[in-house]
Amino acid sequence: MSSSAITRHEHELAAFAEWEWNCTQLAAFVRKRGHYNLGEHPLGEWLRRQQNAAVAGRLSEERQQRLAVLGISFEPQDGAWDAMLRRLRQCLKRQRVPLKKSREQWLPDAPDEDLAAWLGEQRQIHSQGLLRADRLRRLQPLKVIGNSRKYQEKENKPLKSDVSWETRHSELCDFSSQFGHCDVPKAYAPNPPLSNWVSMQREKQKRGKLERSRYERLDALGFAWFAKNRHSERCWDQRFAELRAFKQNHGHMRGAKEMGRQLFSWRNTQRGLRREGKLSAERIARLDAIGFEWSDPRLQGLDPKIAWERRWEFFFDQLKDFKKQRGHTLVPSDWRENKQLATWVAEQRKARRRGTLPAKRQKRLEQIGFEWKPPGRKRVGPPPPKPEPRYTTLWNQMFAEMQAYQRKHRHTRISRGDAAHKRLCAWRFTQQEKYRNGRLSADRIARLNSIGFEWESPGRNGRTRRELWQGRWDARYEQMARFRHEYGHCRISSKYPEHKVLGLWSAKQRAAKKRGDLDARRVARLNALGFDWNPPVGLTVLKSFPPVRKRRKS
Repeated sequence: MSSSAITRHEHELAAFAEWEWNCTQLAAFVRKRGHYNLGEHPLGEWLRRQQNAAVAGRLSEERQQRLAVLGISFEPQDGAWDAMLRRLRQCLKRQRVPLKKSREQWLPDAPDEDLAAWLGEQRQIHSQGLLRADRLRRLQPLKVIGNSRKYQEKENKPLKSDVSWETRHSELCDFSSQFGHCDVPKAYAPNPPLSNWVSMQREKQKRGKLERSRYERLDALGFAWFAKNRHSERCWDQRFAELRAFKQNHGHMRGAKEMGRQLFSWRNTQRGLRREGKLSAERIARLDAIGFEWSDPRLQGLDPKIAWERRWEFFFDQLKDFKKQRGHTLVPSDWRENKQLATWVAEQRKARRRGTLPAKRQKRLEQIGFEWKPPGRKRVGPPPPKPEPRYTTLWNQMFAEMQAYQRKHRHTRISRGDAAHKRLCAWRFTQQEKYRNGRLSADRIARLNSIGFEWESPGRNGRTRRELWQGRWDARYEQMARFRHEYGHCRISSKYPEHKVLGLWSAKQRAAKKRGDLDARRVARLNALGFDWNPPVGLTVLKSFPPVRKRRKS
């Protein structure tokens, strides 16, 4: 199951748990009071949403029956609604509100707080798609609610994205029938959108987001899921043409001097790809057609290990002949008479430095007086110091800044809000994290200890960052629970100084749930508390702190 499907399943479980909890609370209220006139009770808004959903045909029959057992009525109260609509029209006329889009955010002034609450409720019901069609038709001419096109009844029309996909698929079918493949060029002038669409399908398939049905339809068409590198194709064709011309002129494909360095290397590369099974059948057939030699005729049928052994023996014999003639084994690196021998000698020295030269071969070379370190120009004076690595230089620079900060402030607790030392604050957290993971060297730990570096924040008490964040969330949750117990609801505004932090925290929880980033367990805990995810527009959220209304400009 994909991550998106798991997230959707968790949200569905959270919504089911929220409905069951609210229904249980409503049943307990009805048993205790004998009626369902909730008034200012937090369940009142939830019950109104259920009644509106039932009238709009969006509430399941099972849930309607469970609410009907409690005596809940789903008959619309048109009389009271009509009276509020008449008051709204009179208010618009009295206050001379212009007929513009600004009416969608407009609310009546005092003393029409109840009318403002009613209008906010209608907007909320409309945003949820639960406003009855007849009421919607009567509110639309007043321009006090948004456009309702997305809530109109759908007639099983295909989505715009589906229509676009089918159109591009049809164009790709035409392209395949015309050219015999589905590899649309990147700059396909007759139809540029088709090239972009093909690239998009490859990217979706790579990320696992392409629907299975669409993948099967494209695969049946012979879709090229991996785009070909046009530049490498042209290079391969160019080298192939050069090799074919060389074969026609010389009758063979051997000789590094005659073929040139690039063509000789390309020939060996094709042999290696063929041995590894990475050369396509099409290219193998093209090379076979010009009589390509897949192995050196001198080593025909030999195992690669045996071939390399013979090569080593061949150059070792040449080195012994060089020693007899010159009296030493110092083959110049630019010796033109036998450059291959000079290269072989350098390979032996390099293999010994790396520790990959077999001991048997090393012993045979030492027996003929092979010099592993050829004499070079003598160095005058001590060797130059090695340059200090860049990351070490940066660490020392940040350490000096931290040392200066500690001398000035007598501590190393740099806060995140300190704009002047933002970079130093990030470096401080990095050192603490590396220290906890055991990735900080003992030398650096000692240097930081010498300036009194604080490895843990005073309020952390050995907790990890995740545990610290969870503790902060739990503390805000407890504050919300106390607020709920005191005021009877969870509609907090961040405009009041006493509850500013808690109001901002509530807004963050709503935004996180809207994005789908809020953990399902936290959603369930907030639902159990009666947290209001969609506070109505225009309601006074705290009676103890009435909002300050701005004076209207005359």
